[in-house]
Amino acid sequence: MLLNMKNSFKQWLKFEAKYIHYDIYYGIRNLIRWFPVIFRDSSFGGHDTFEILKTKLEFLMKDSLKSDLFADTKRDGERMKLSIRLIEKIQAEYYGMEYISDEEWSNADESYFDNWFLNRQIGHMSYIKKYPLIYKRIISNPSKAPYGIDSPNSVALSIGQINENRARKLLFKILEEHIQGWGN
Repeated sequence: MLLNMKNSFKQWLKFEAKYIHYDIYYGIRNLIRWFPVIFRDSSFGGHDTFEILKTKLEFLMKDSLKSDLFADTKRDGERMKLSIRLIEKIQAEYYGMEYISDEEWSNADESYFDNWFLNRQIGHMSYIKKYPLIYKRIISNPSKAPYGIDSPNSVALSIGQINENRARKLLFKILEEHIQGWGN
C-alpha cells in the first residue's frame, strides 16, 4: 500500500506536477469568468438555465476560435453563435411577442391610438401574412392553435407560440447533434 502510494506520487511528480501552475491559472480564470453568472442565478426556472448554457457556449466559442485546432472550428463557431442567438431570442420571448412590432409603437401618433383596436387588427393580419404556412396549418387543424382561432389576436398569439416552440426545438436539435464535438 505504501509502495503504491510512493509510486503514484512519483508518477504524479513526473507527469502532472509540472503542469500544476496551468491548473491553478485556469481554475482561477474559470472562477472569475463564471462568478457573475453564478451570482445572478436565482434558481427560478429556465431563464437562468439558458443563461448558464449561453455563457458556456460563449466561452467555448471564444476558446475554440482562438485556438483553431480542428478543421471544423469555423463551422462549429457558427453553430455555437446560432445557438447563442436562439437562446437570446427564447429568453426574450421574441417569437411570442413578435406580433407586437416595436416599429408600430415608435412611429405611432395620436390618430393611431384613436383607432387602436382597428390598427391592432391590421397589425395582426400583416403578422399572420408573414407566416402563411403556419397560418394554413392552424386553420386546417384548429387543435394545433394553442390560443384558438377566434380572432386575429388569438391566431397571432398561436403563431408566436408555435414559432417559440420551433426555436426551442431547433436549439436542442443543434445541441444534440453537435455539442459532443465542441471543445474536444
